Amino acid sequence: MNLDSKNSQLTVNYLEFQSEPNVQQSSFNTSHTNSKVSFSEPTDFSFSTYYGKKCCVFFSLLILLSLILFIGGLSLLIMPFTNTTYLNNIRLDKIFSQWKRHNYSSEFAKYSIALKVVSIALSINLKHLTYDPHYTNQKYYKPSLFYLNLSMNSSGDVSKLQQKMGVVNLVNPKGPIGKSKPFCLSFVQTQSTNASTLISNYSNIGNLPYCSQKNKNKYRGFKIIPWKRVKIYNKTENKCVKGNGIYSDGVCYKYLILKEICLEVKSDSNNSLDYRRGCYETSNSTKFFKYKKAHLQRSYNFSDFAIFVRHWRDPYVILMNFFHKEDISSTISTGFMEKLIPASIFVGISAFTFFIMIYLLLKGRVHYKFKLM
Repeated sequence: MNLDSKNSQLTVNYLEFQSEPNVQQSSFNTSHTNSKVSFSEPTDFSFSTYYGKKCCVFFSLLILLSLILFIGGLSLLIMPFTNTTYLNNIRLDKIFSQWKRHNYSSEFAKYSIALKVVSIALSINLKHLTYDPHYTNQKYYKPSLFYLNLSMNSSGDVSKLQQKMGVVNLVNPKGPIGKSKPFCLSFVQTQSTNASTLISNYSNIGNLPYCSQKNKNKYRGFKIIPWKRVKIYNKTENKCVKGNGIYSDGVCYKYLILKEICLEVKSDSNNSLDYRRGCYETSNSTKFFKYKKAHLQRSYNFSDFAIFVRHWRDPYVILMNFFHKEDISSTISTGFMEKLIPASIFVGISAFTFFIMIYLLLKGRVHYKFKLM
């Protein structure tokens, strides 16, 4: 009886002993499985809590600031396109840059240019200027042009030219003044800057128009009309006189005095100068004259008559025709905004890209560390 009870007790203990490792193993597997779940779940949470305060907030602010800078620069780029001053300054910068980049100023100074009055065998050298009589501000570009003003030169040849143009006397006129006598004015050039070079050795500037369409086989140059007489009908004598006109037989006579001649030239493949067009309107190649209205009680002897020969890329000519006025000083600004806008956009894009890359690199590095763990 005792033996049987002992054997049964040993059997129970043995079975309990065999079942315990399974229980322990199952509990261990359960705890191990639970530990994996608990370890993998808070990965993102641990990144946001640990790095959110120290890293993510800092870089998020930097990204936000760079984005604001980028958007600000972009808005500055878009908004000024409704402002004509901004658009004009962009054009100005392009024009001045082209003049400087190609060194047109020094290139044009290598020539010598003279005018010739064919009918009286008169020749006069034009003076090369490094300043512009119409625009003396050399802050933006260095001018280069050829110039003659009858008031600045008192030589005998200049006096002959002045006499050739005549005199318009409107001081107490007794009647209408007759028409002026036209003459042919031509231009010659040479690549030599030697002052001793005779004008007779100069060559003609190419592509000049004919002085007269009736005799094309003769002279090339410009038909100069020192003054023009304009007839105006259907005006009373009182209105005519108030408008600086001379009234006679129901007709009001007004006069225009030649003020300037200006032509653009361009060097060809042989480095010889060719006439391109007149300076005063890009849409009309014959606009090389500029007249002014004559006033009563004044006498005009053309002492201030001026001749310009300009390079075809002369900034003044381009701007004068674009703005349709001689005084271009008010149209030019420092261009500060034009430099600020692209700089702001560049800095904004660069900073935004840089901080985004740093942010992604740090985030990827943290994930990589947790995977290794």
